[in-house]
Amino acid sequence: MVPTIRIDPGHPRPAAPATDDPPQIPDADLSDPPDVSLLDRTQLAQLARRLVERHHELCRQQEELNAALADFDKRQRRSRMEQQERQLELREQEKELDERAARLTELADELERRCAEQEAREREWKERLRASESEREAFGKREEQWREEKSQL
Repeated sequence: MVPTIRIDPGHPRPAAPATDDPPQIPDADLSDPPDVSLLDRTQLAQLARRLVERHHELCRQQEELNAALADFDKRQRRSRMEQQERQLELREQEKELDERAARLTELADELERRCAEQEAREREWKERLRASESEREAFGKREEQWREEKSQL
């Protein structure tokens, strides 16, 4: 084991002792790093490498998150655009249905008017027919009277 040398912040660092195996810093949570004033150069280099690796990993994760967020934003914008298009189509369909309903109302009014006219014509023809039948009966009675008068002469 390599002896740990305490370093005062104002003094230069001593050279690391020469050994066959460089001392290892245990994998610890880097959010709570060890007190660097108690580490030698090899341990500091390892800690620096691990910090750089962790930094790169966090950068990669941030890039992935940014890409995922950009993709999400893109899908959300597309979804909003599609929803706006659907709403526009629905408004157009609603307008078309309103126009059709107005046209059907016009046609229904026209049909009602024509039916009323037809009923009025039918009443007129029935009245004429009754009048004609009455005239025929009256004519038949006059004809009968005329024959009676003729036969009496």
